[in-house]
Amino acid sequence: MEYRRNGCQFRDYVLAEQSLQQTELDQRSQNYWFSRLDNFPPAPDLPLAKNPKELKQHRCQRYQGYLQEGDRSCTSRVWSDNIKNYLSSVF
Repeated sequence: MEYRRNGCQFRDYVLAEQSLQQTELDQRSQNYWFSRLDNFPPAPDLPLAKNPKELKQHRCQRYQGYLQEGDRSCTSRVWSDNIKNYLSSVF
């Protein structure tokens, strides 16, 4: 998959994501959340449609889609907002 309209490729996103993992900010954030793990409430006990032990064959399905130009810019804004929230949660 290659989008050249805005000059960015998925590779650019992956490299940017990896570069965040090598920062002091990321290490502080990781330490912060790991220190809170013991205080998290337990996961909810949600009802299942079927007992997993009763399944004879497990099926997985892959979905594929493409974003239109307007959707990509919206997704970029959401991603940008999430990064801001991630960074502000550390401070």
